[in-house]
Formats: sequence, structure tokens, C-alpha cells
Amino acid sequence: MSGTAGASGGESRVRVRARVDHQDVAVESTVVGLRVDEGLSRAFDVHVELLSPDAEIDLHAMLWSTMAVTLSPEGATSTESRSWHGVIEEARHLDADEGWHRYAFRLRPTVHGLAYRVRSRIFQDLNVVDIITQVFADAGIPSDAFRWDTQGEYPVRPYTTQWKESELAFVLRLLEDEGIFYWFEHSEVDHVLCLGDGPSVHRPIDGDPFLPVQSHEEQETDAVWHPLLRAQPAHDQYLSRDWNFETPDAPVEAQNGEEGQQRLYEYPGGYGDAADGGRLANVRLEEAWSRRVELTGHASCLRLAPGTKFELTFVEPATLAREYLLRDITHALRVPERSEAGASAVGEYESQFTALPSDVPFRPPRVTPKPLVRGLESAVVTGPAGEEIHVDAHGRVKVHFYWDRENPLDDTSSCWIRFAQMNTQGAMILPRLGWELHVAFEDGDPDRPVALHKIYNQETLPPYGLPAEKTQMSLQSSTSPGGGSTNEIRLQDGNGGMDWFLHASKDLGVVVANDENETVGVDASESVGGVMTSAVGGDESGTVGANQAISVSANAATETAGSKTVSVGGNDDWGITGNFGFSTGADRSETIGGLMNVLANEITETINGSLTRTVGAVQTIASATAIAETVGGNKTETVAAAKANITPGEHAEQIGGVKSLTSGAVTVKTGTDVTYGAKGAIAVTAGGVISITCGDDAMFSGSQVRVTAGSATLKGGGGKITLGGSITVDAKKFGGKGGPTLMIKGTTDYKL
Repeated sequence: MSGTAGASGGESRVRVRARVDHQDVAVESTVVGLRVDEGLSRAFDVHVELLSPDAEIDLHAMLWSTMAVTLSPEGATSTESRSWHGVIEEARHLDADEGWHRYAFRLRPTVHGLAYRVRSRIFQDLNVVDIITQVFADAGIPSDAFRWDTQGEYPVRPYTTQWKESELAFVLRLLEDEGIFYWFEHSEVDHVLCLGDGPSVHRPIDGDPFLPVQSHEEQETDAVWHPLLRAQPAHDQYLSRDWNFETPDAPVEAQNGEEGQQRLYEYPGGYGDAADGGRLANVRLEEAWSRRVELTGHASCLRLAPGTKFELTFVEPATLAREYLLRDITHALRVPERSEAGASAVGEYESQFTALPSDVPFRPPRVTPKPLVRGLESAVVTGPAGEEIHVDAHGRVKVHFYWDRENPLDDTSSCWIRFAQMNTQGAMILPRLGWELHVAFEDGDPDRPVALHKIYNQETLPPYGLPAEKTQMSLQSSTSPGGGSTNEIRLQDGNGGMDWFLHASKDLGVVVANDENETVGVDASESVGGVMTSAVGGDESGTVGANQAISVSANAATETAGSKTVSVGGNDDWGITGNFGFSTGADRSETIGGLMNVLANEITETINGSLTRTVGAVQTIASATAIAETVGGNKTETVAAAKANITPGEHAEQIGGVKSLTSGAVTVKTGTDVTYGAKGAIAVTAGGVISITCGDDAMFSGSQVRVTAGSATLKGGGGKITLGGSITVDAKKFGGKGGPTLMIKGTTDYKL
């Protein structure tokens, strides 16, 4: 039988024995070939071939069980052995010959089983260490199977999505993004995943760390041959930029390295603030520099392991004599064809390695791609129980993606997600719980969702039945909480039934900063169920082309701070079923071009001050019944021409004080008697002649009657008349036969 997995040609002086440890592999089995690929930030891959007399090994049952392969230098103690321990992920039966069966097994790390666990889920408010630890725990990886040797402080990630990828790919890309590397430590019974982020975790190889350089022909154990130093270009400066919506005018930038020709610029940088950006810029530049200088070579030392350091000696040029960090190693064992099955075969071992100067920090390359979301995802808006609208100060919402099997439908289902608004200044439409939204992702990044718009489903149907109402457009929002009514703007575009409808479920406010113009082609109607108030800061004018009718079921009040002018081109008719009151704080002026006719059952005028009435033509006052005037003070009438009082019936004047009549001439004419009565005296004073003419007797009646004219007097009383002074008495005119007795003093002319 012959082995596999050779590394180089020529005779090797390094001879080792190999064995496998597994409960289902017979101890008589012989290892005939081995190849181990391992390195920093690489999952080790062990291929082992063996011959076994057992033809009935259950290959399927061996999957996910553990196996150890141990190499020991010929004649060495167990402390000089090297083991690799892993999980069987592949088992094959290759062939059979002379009762011996050739099997091949592939060993991988325990964590490599995560490659077979593919899912999508969301992690919130955890740093990278917490996320990966949770992934391991969910997969059943025991806590003693991995060890964190990291020194750095890692920021909390508000929102991290494992998106349609294996758990292994998810873990690896997070480690690569943060610059955390890993390696494995093996024993015959287990292996441990170790994670670090700095040079302090790298220890020297077991035993003597100095390895001499020898030619191939002079090989001895623990020697190096064919060393090759290689230099290659790398970025000399790293720059990045990211953007935060909370500081939109100030993108966050980070850089590291001196300005040169090999600049690397990335957007988005994947950080939220300048401090984290600076940390990642340092990681990115160290990632590039860790591959600028590499040392490759062959070795015969079993003690070489990824992440350990050794020092090269006896090498030319002398500049190569320095300390190196082992990055990648391939171990190979060849068993000669002449080896007999069942014997403890001795094979030839050698390794190939790649190392970098130990003073160059190692960072893992970002080789695991981050999945991109190609297209839109659907999600439902979520929030705390009992709420209908759940947003933050920026109008962001929480959603639950339909693919999410992990998180509940509440306010913990996602991070805060910005919601796209209409492309107008000040638009604010906030999604309600239960709405289905389309969600896009910035740069396709599943960690940067943006909600776009609502889409209807069977639970949230359009507000109007379709396709019957297909010509309608509506912008509608429901009352919250509880619903029951809506605010709405609706447009009906159906030909012949076009309509614009506005509905406010409660109040409606309209503010116009400047002019407002409203034109109605036909009719307009306005109905107000309660109070209507209108306030106009400037002028108000209204034009009605035809009739105007205003009906007020209760009171109507009009208040004008300044002047008010009412112009009526035709008649102005007022019909008032109750009282009519008119109050003017200052003057009142009425100008009537024609007739003014006031028809009232009763009129009462109260004037607190003076009343002046000027009539340009005739003034006529006609009363069907009595007219009563009450004047609290004086009353003065001034008539420029004649004044006539015509009373078909009686005319009475009652004056509590003195009545004074001053006139150029006074004429009193009655159809019957005229009677003057006074409780006191009656005095008549004339500047000229007093003439009393009557068609019958003239009678003066009183306890005494006295007539004085100059020095002459006529006194009557007690049945006598006494004359004094020079008096002429015409007996024909005064008295008569049997008349009163005249007593005359002085000279008297008497005619009979």
C-alpha cells in the first residue's frame, strides 16, 4: 500500500510514526497518508488515509464524531509528538486489497459544523464578542471549546443581521470586519478555538524557538530549508467615510497612513462615530500591511503551529535572521509503497509554511463576503401592546420581517427604521401597527434598512372597493386610538362624476399666509352645525351677482369698529317679528333720496341728549290715534315759515310751569268756543292794540274785573263799575237799560 499527500521531492531524513484514535477504528489500522492545512484565521483541514481489516465500518455513523491523528518522530518520546484533533465531516471507503480496506477521513474544527446551519436572524445592541458567543451557545458548542484572548473594546452594534448565510460565514465575516483572528490548539482528546486581536497572544513555538537553515541534502529534524522572502505592494493609506442621519451635514471620516499612491478609500466605512472609525482605519491598514512581506519555506519541525513564533538562524543574507510569526502551514506524511499493511508504518514528514515578520501585526483578510439584499423585503409594523402608532423623534418605526422566526411581534422586533416620506417639504405620514411595508437597504446592506411605503394585503385592504372604485384616489388616515373615523382627501376622476372631497373627522384649520382666491363655477353651499366666527384683519368685500338670502335661526350681531356703509341699489326691506333696537354711540345720519315711510304699531323714541331734526321740505306727522310727547327739559321749536297745527278734535296743552309764547303775530281761530283757564292769574301784554271782536256778547267774569289804560281805570266788582280818569263810555256799547251802575270820578263824557 502507498500513502498520499507529499510535500516535496528528495530523500527526507525526518521519519515519523502515525496513529489514529477513534472508538470505531481497529487498533490494527495503519495510517498511510496525512495532509494537514492550518493557519491563522483558517479552519484546519485534516485528510487522513488508513488501512483497516474492518470491512464494516459504518461511515455514516462516524460523521460528527471526533478523531485524533498523532505524529511522533521515530524514537521520540510522547512529549515530542504532535496531534490534530477534529470532527469527522467526511468518510470514504476507497478500495480493498488482500483483506485490507482503504478509508479516507476528513477532520474539521467543531465550529466548522456551523457551515451547515443556514438561517436569517437579527441581533440588537450587542458587540461582536456577545454576538458570536450567542451563536456558539445556540449551536450547542460548549464554552470550554473556545477562548477569547482579545484585548480591544468593541462597540455595541445596534443592529446586526445574519442574512441567508451559514452561521460559520456570519461569524467569520464579523471577525474579519473587526480584525479579530483565530487559531486552534490541539491535544489528543480535544481542540480549542482561540481568538485574539493583538501581538501579545503569540507565543514562541514549543521547545527551542531557533530554527537553522540547512540544505535539502543536509536535513535534520527541526530545520528549515529553501527560505524565500517575498515583498509585494500594499496600500500605504486607508481612508473611509460614513454618514449618520442625525448629523447629515457632517459625514464622519477616518484615515490612517501617510498619503501615497496606493490609497484605499471605502464608503460606507461601517462605523457610527469618529472614534470607532479611527479604530477600524487602523485595523484596515494593518490588514493590508500584514501581507507586504512574507517568508515561505520548508521545514522538518513538528512544533510549527499557526500563531506561534520562531527565529531563523544560519541564514544568508543576514537580514533574514530574525523572528517570524507563523501564518499558514501544510503538514504532509508519505508512507513508502513498500510498507506492509498492519505494520506500524514509518513515514516521511515535512511541512511548508508562510510567515511574516513578528513585529508586523496580523489582521485577517476580509475574504468572507457580506450578503447583499437584492431587492425589497416585506415587513409588518410592530410596537408595544396597546399602541397603534409607535415612533421615535425622527418618525422611525419598528418592523417584523416575514422571514424572521426568532423575534416577537413587538417593539423589540427590529431596530428603529427610518420611513421614507413623500418628496415634499414637511410631509409626515407615520405607519400604523399592522401595516405591511416594503423595506429597502442602503447599499444592499441588511444592517441598514429603510422603510419605503405601505402595501395592501388581505388584512389591510384599500379604503374603497376595487375594481369598482378604480377611478378614485384617496389619502386617508384613521382616528387613533380606536379608529371609528377618518380624515381624508379624495379625488374622483371618473368622467362625468369628477369630484374633490375633503373630510375632517373633527376640526379643520386652514392658514393662508398671503392671498386666497376661490372661484366657484356654479353653486356653492356652506353649512355650519354650531358657531361660525370670521375675523378679517383688513378690508372685506363681497359681490353677489344675483340675489342674496341669509337666514339666522337665532340672534344675529354685527360689530364694526370703524365706519359702516351700506349701499342698496333697489329697495331695502326689513321684516322683524320681534323688537327692533338701534344703538349709536355717536352721531347718526340718514339720507333718503325719496320717500321714507315708517309703519309701526307703536314707536318709542328715547333721546338722552338733544334732538335736532332738519326737514328740507314739508314734514307731515300723521297718527291714527293720540300722539304723546314727554320732554324732560325744555323744548324749542324753530319754524322758518308758517306752522300749522290742525286738530280735528280737541287740543289740550298741560304745562307744569310757565308757558311763554313769543310771536310776530298770533291768530287763534276756532270753529267754536275758545276757553282759557288758569289756577292763577292770566296776563295778556300787547305792545299795540288789543282787539277782541266777537259775533255775540263779550263776557269777562270774575270776582273783580279791572281794565287799565294809561291813567284811566275801569273796575267792576260787587255789582258796581268804577271808572277813574278820563273815560268815555258808550252806553250803547257798554251795559244797557237796567244795566249796572256806573260811578264816575273826574270828567266824564256820556252818550245815550
